[in-house]
Amino acid sequence: MAKQCVFCGEKAGSREHVLPAWMARAAPKAFTESSGERNLYTGGQMKVIPHKFATMTVKCVCGTCNNGWMSRLEASVKPFLMQLTRGEQIALGPAEQTALATWSMKTAMMMLRASYLDDPHPIPKSDYKHLYEYGKLSMRRMRANAFYVEPPGDDEHHIWGDLRVLPFSTRYRGYQVKLRVGWFAVQLLSVALPPAYEIGQLGRTLRAQPLWPAQADQFTWPPLKPLPYETWLAMEPRQLAVMKRPV
Repeated sequence: MAKQCVFCGEKAGSREHVLPAWMARAAPKAFTESSGERNLYTGGQMKVIPHKFATMTVKCVCGTCNNGWMSRLEASVKPFLMQLTRGEQIALGPAEQTALATWSMKTAMMMLRASYLDDPHPIPKSDYKHLYEYGKLSMRRMRANAFYVEPPGDDEHHIWGDLRVLPFSTRYRGYQVKLRVGWFAVQLLSVALPPAYEIGQLGRTLRAQPLWPAQADQFTWPPLKPLPYETWLAMEPRQLAVMKRPV
């Protein structure tokens, strides 16, 4: 367990629900009662342990963060998050898109902290610090796309959520986060760039809806075509255009 809050550096120990408790109460029974497994990394070794995706908690944050900005972030996505996870039609404006992208990254960070008890950690400390200080993702070096992915299985036994975090190294180093909760799936890309550079915008396709940076027009959910689950699992980081920032 982290001794210091992974966001602000104060003393950790406040119990944070990886997914909000209200979400577990509103989710399908097959989600709240389903058991799964997760990889636990500590002391240079990995072991597989059972866990319940809906009720997982971590103690890597302080009470001020947990009951302050993190609680406000959960409240900001509450009006629409369950509709997204059920694949229901909804439109989100720029403020809701920003909250959703931020919530997705924060949730992925907490899920990872439930698995990685020691450093090194797949997501660098600088990205935790950025989220804490600015309350949103970096507009210069982070991008996100949302996908409509049918949960695998049947009505009684299906995998309601999963997470994958993979580093990549092309011209610049970075990592890919793939988080899925119900039908809502998001791919977040973070690239370590020199200060004078930024990532180009992601384009909209029949299966991908740009989420971050927030779009001036509405985010319309779901995308026109669902993405098969196996395709989602195999998805690699797309080639990103890197360009000099305007002076």
